[in-house]
Amino acid sequence: MTETMQKVIVRLKEVKDQKKLSCQNIVDLCDQNGESVSPSTVRRIFAKGSENSTSGFRSYSVDAIFRAVVGTEEVELSPAEEAALTDAGKEFASENAALKAIVELRDRTIEELQSEIQQLRQANATLEEVVREKQIRIETMSDVIRLAVGSIGESVTR
Repeated sequence: MTETMQKVIVRLKEVKDQKKLSCQNIVDLCDQNGESVSPSTVRRIFAKGSENSTSGFRSYSVDAIFRAVVGTEEVELSPAEEAALTDAGKEFASENAALKAIVELRDRTIEELQSEIQQLRQANATLEEVVREKQIRIETMSDVIRLAVGSIGESVTR
């Protein structure tokens, strides 16, 4: 975790304590802002010593929690804290754009596969019709051969 992110987390903890917010309050505030952050993520971020944790937190989660905890009130941020939150927003936007591109690719692939399935169904129906016609011809030929063999057998026995 970067030093800047550590400072942002320390700042979040200070504001949380000042406002006497619980983790559930923060989750609810995030939801009200239209940003989903899991309760376990909030608990991990506000856990004792989390700012010194070797495992980083997703920056968009920290950014969403910051917006929920700080809200619209004026809070003085150091340039480094400001930059960390701006970078988190950019990272989130980049990840969001990548996810949208993946979803669009998935949707196009599904449409192409559905089109191929339809074409294969049509080809299969055509082949089934050809097989039915061939079966009728085979049955007809078998009947003709039976009649021919039967008439040859009758003429030999006479």
